[in-house]
Amino acid sequence: MKFFKSAVCIAAMLFTGLCASAQNNPYADEDDPETAAYALTVTFSGQKPGINDFVRTLLTEPEDEHYGALSEMWERHQKNTPEKNEKVTVDAKNGFVSFECNFPEDGSKTITEMCYWNSSDSKHKVVGESVQVFQNGKPVQTEFTGVFFHVYNNSTHKLCYINWHDMGVDIDAGEGVVTYSLPRAGKDITAVVYEKNGKTKNVLLKWNGLSFDVQK
Repeated sequence: MKFFKSAVCIAAMLFTGLCASAQNNPYADEDDPETAAYALTVTFSGQKPGINDFVRTLLTEPEDEHYGALSEMWERHQKNTPEKNEKVTVDAKNGFVSFECNFPEDGSKTITEMCYWNSSDSKHKVVGESVQVFQNGKPVQTEFTGVFFHVYNNSTHKLCYINWHDMGVDIDAGEGVVTYSLPRAGKDITAVVYEKNGKTKNVLLKWNGLSFDVQK
């Protein structure tokens, strides 16, 4: 009887652990048919993809003006023919790329960063993108600004979009604007909340191996 009770307890603990793991898995939607229908296939040489492969995949056949502009900048960077108002930085070793474009005529600047994280489940990578737009030094919010994520499956080589909320990035800016800086070194994201009253507040989004935890 004691053995039976122990076996039941162990089974219950395992079941509870599996349920908790499933609930905490932010990548659960990657098998959803609708999500899979829009998945991108990452091609690469060698044993695994790098940041250049992810950037190339995301910028192939751009569907909006933001990705269209980045695609053109990326192509000029590959040909070493950048325009004078733009700068592309590639740090392949640290898995980081940034695109910066300045428009002196209207005082605006856009900064787009991309990087990736290796997930602790050893089955996925998370590709992040942040877009910042500044007007005369002040951040502005547009339909393209913010932080965005894709999940790469190491087995299928598929890259699927995942909602920022599912990745734990939940910051209430009220009527303010939030900018996100992706890590070139380290693993955490730094967010800056620009409040309507002119004050700013830094918020750290700490990588937990699967997603992010907002540090209070």
